Amino acid sequence: MNQAKYLFLLIFSIPLFMACPSSTGEFDIDFGYSYYPIDEGYFWEYQVDSIIYRELGNLKDTTSSLIREEIVERFIDQTNDTVYRIERSIIEDSTSLGFPTDQWASSTNESFVSRTEENLKYVKMVFPVQVDDIWDGNVFLNESTEITVGGETLDLFIDFEYKVLSVNEQE
Repeated sequence: MNQAKYLFLLIFSIPLFMACPSSTGEFDIDFGYSYYPIDEGYFWEYQVDSIIYRELGNLKDTTSSLIREEIVERFIDQTNDTVYRIERSIIEDSTSLGFPTDQWASSTNESFVSRTEENLKYVKMVFPVQVDDIWDGNVFLNESTEITVGGETLDLFIDFEYKVLSVNEQE
């Protein structure tokens, strides 16, 4: 009798499970790659004002200039990441063409964007871009790395937090 009851339940439950619709398809996921637009020929210009205090504040160096960063080359590296070579120039005044000062790099893959500045590699953004995401942007750096500015040594890479504050909002 017990076996007949289980057989009866099994026979009537099979059509119930077969009646459930199954759906397969492709998901359209926005990873947020457009939040870090980068390609050969792109450039950015920044107005930079700098004040460096020397000798315990007794001497002050003030400069004002325009910095231009231009992507001059794109290539694929040995890890199959796209690498962009950035030529950085300082333009002293509006009539000057500027002169290259640095060669930096930025690389992208499906997971993150990194940027190498002065031989220091930072993780600038992670994908997918989501509000409140936090990551270690200095993961490639040694926390004990010190930078010298105006004759003073600074510890810049301790306790930094990189975080997405908003998505799809205008600033």
